[in-house]
Amino acid sequence: MVVALSDHKVREAITVTNQGDERVTTHVDVVSWTQSDGKDVFAPTTDVLLNPGVFTLEPGQVQVLRLGWRGKVPLDTERTYRILLREVPPVAPLQTKPTSSPAEALPARVRVLLELRIPIYVAPQKVVHRPDWQARRLDGHTIEVRFRNQGNVRTVVHDLQLASGSGEPLGDPLDVHAAVLAGQERLWTLPLPKAGAADLTVDVRADQGHQRLTIPR
Repeated sequence: MVVALSDHKVREAITVTNQGDERVTTHVDVVSWTQSDGKDVFAPTTDVLLNPGVFTLEPGQVQVLRLGWRGKVPLDTERTYRILLREVPPVAPLQTKPTSSPAEALPARVRVLLELRIPIYVAPQKVVHRPDWQARRLDGHTIEVRFRNQGNVRTVVHDLQLASGSGEPLGDPLDVHAAVLAGQERLWTLPLPKAGAADLTVDVRADQGHQRLTIPR
């Protein structure tokens, strides 16, 4: 799920449904989202207002979250945030009598707490896509794929597929599913095939379309 905003659309509503069979309490927060050296960086922000901040749902119940962006316009570069939804641990019931053995003190099951991170993208006035892809052989075993996002909005890279010069896939694709924000770059590596093919390409599948990179010998 993605929340898309702009200077013409600064409000949005999100519906959350408890599809489980237990009561769930969730804490909600919004943070700014930037990147540094290929890693996500989150920080507190007051740019986005969200209500409510905490809610409890019985099984099957629905909660509507309302958010509003109040950042400064116009924007030259896309602004990015994340909505963080964290399930609050349930309060353990008080034990009324001592257990007779360590086995009785163990919980009947382990509950995994849910955490979701929903991207918020605030579009600039004019969108510019300027991808810069490079591929090279690092050594006799590895190929390096470098992507520089020189545009002003994010690019979401889905996967990379090493292929022969004729386009025949070599091995399984590398699942990436990474959002590279404006002005950022990422590196990925792929193993060279043992056969040592001379003519190689990398097929890139991203939200802006498909590209085929030629790898110099």
